[in-house]
Amino acid sequence: MNFDVYSATIGITIAIVFQFIALIFHVKMHKKEQFIMWWFLGMGLSVVGLLAIYLRTFPSLNRGALIVSNALTIFGQGAFFIAIESYLNKNIKVNRLKTILATGIIVLIYFSVFSEITVLRMLTTSIVLLVFSVLIVRRLYLSRSDDNKDNMNFMIATFLLNAIYWITRAAIVIFILPTHPEIYDIILIFSYIMVLLVCTLGTLGLIFLINKNLVEREEKERLKAEKERLKFLTIIETSPDLILVSKLSDGEIVLANKVFLDTLGYETDEVVGKTTLELNIWENSETRAKFANDLKINKKLRHYENRFVRKDKSKFIGSMSVSTITIEDEVFIISIARDVTELKEIEEILQESKNKFETIAMS
Repeated sequence: MNFDVYSATIGITIAIVFQFIALIFHVKMHKKEQFIMWWFLGMGLSVVGLLAIYLRTFPSLNRGALIVSNALTIFGQGAFFIAIESYLNKNIKVNRLKTILATGIIVLIYFSVFSEITVLRMLTTSIVLLVFSVLIVRRLYLSRSDDNKDNMNFMIATFLLNAIYWITRAAIVIFILPTHPEIYDIILIFSYIMVLLVCTLGTLGLIFLINKNLVEREEKERLKAEKERLKFLTIIETSPDLILVSKLSDGEIVLANKVFLDTLGYETDEVVGKTTLELNIWENSETRAKFANDLKINKKLRHYENRFVRKDKSKFIGSMSVSTITIEDEVFIISIARDVTELKEIEEILQESKNKFETIAMS
């Protein structure tokens, strides 16, 4: 049975190119993550390495095609290893890692890429790729935890399968290929299939890990936001001042503390969802309009005094400190007020007394 290595790699290459395109979207979503950029590079090198093999159809390019294909496949696997290291260790010094890897396997790469002896070239290529697979399996195994055990096991199985293949290929190259050179193309096609499997299953496993990280990150952000919300509510509810949170656009109330409700004589369900104009809190609509305009201009207001109306129609003077906050494109007003009616009455009495004494003194 004859294998057409070039026709067979067409399907392999098309499949991996589609996955390569799909990975581009993950790169765009996680472009700040170093590990996915390295994985993306590994995919790219693997794709180009597979495409390079088609150059063997041109006799003058046969040797060059093998060199390029082997080199890119090896560097692609190396990029996968760096991606895994970067994912598991955010503080990894990639430059140092690259130097160590380059130094450690440079001899093997030389023989696997440039050797004129087919058996030696294929054997050293198998050893280099086996080393990367073993390093990745070891790194993943040591980094397993109860939280990521299933996803890690999937990745471990993928690269363990890869390691087993390169061990098998090395054995075939040593013991069978020298006496059966006709299986050379068969070995190549299975090697391309293994590259595809690693890219496909490895990328799938990486996506699982990314999605799990996203879920965990969202949960942490949700818990953090909930903690901040509870902290915010606690501050509001324990404050001795009147606190009101409403929309700047129409005055709709979204939050009011107990002091506010007690002072104005309302229950929570009577206030939340209503506007300040509907409750007639402001002495008149013109006053509220002036307040909104002043706030838009100044962004913040300090000791802004105005008369407010309680539920029973009685009035009091409030001194407010107001600021705005934007949440999801909606501007909210945070108002902190204090009933200064008694203080104003005392001030008026003192002023009247002062005026009387001045009048007596002048007469």
